[in-house]
Amino acid sequence: MATQRPQYGRPPGSGSWRRAVAILALGVGLFALAVVYLAVPAASLPAFLPGRTAGESGHQMAAGIFCLIGALACLILGALAAPTVPLEERPVLLVPRLVPRPPGAGDPPPIG
Repeated sequence: MATQRPQYGRPPGSGSWRRAVAILALGVGLFALAVVYLAVPAASLPAFLPGRTAGESGHQMAAGIFCLIGALACLILGALAAPTVPLEERPVLLVPRLVPRPPGAGDPPPIG
């Protein structure tokens, strides 16, 4: 009687590319926002961003760090939300051997 291998993790095909791309895009946007908050002084922030204070020369460090943490979380969640591919359908990577096999170690006989 054949025994089945136990299934670990998510089932193949679970997840949605649209959801994964949306989460990844949100992560990239939050990363860009974090760069703006950390690089631009508070008085020079665009008017549509919260945290703009007239006459202040400091940066919005807390907002930049929160955006950076949110960006990293979105990038991780976006990678995990991507659909999985069953092992049988994954492409085989053809990697050249850096160390030759010893003779008689299962290599096919040479042609010619």
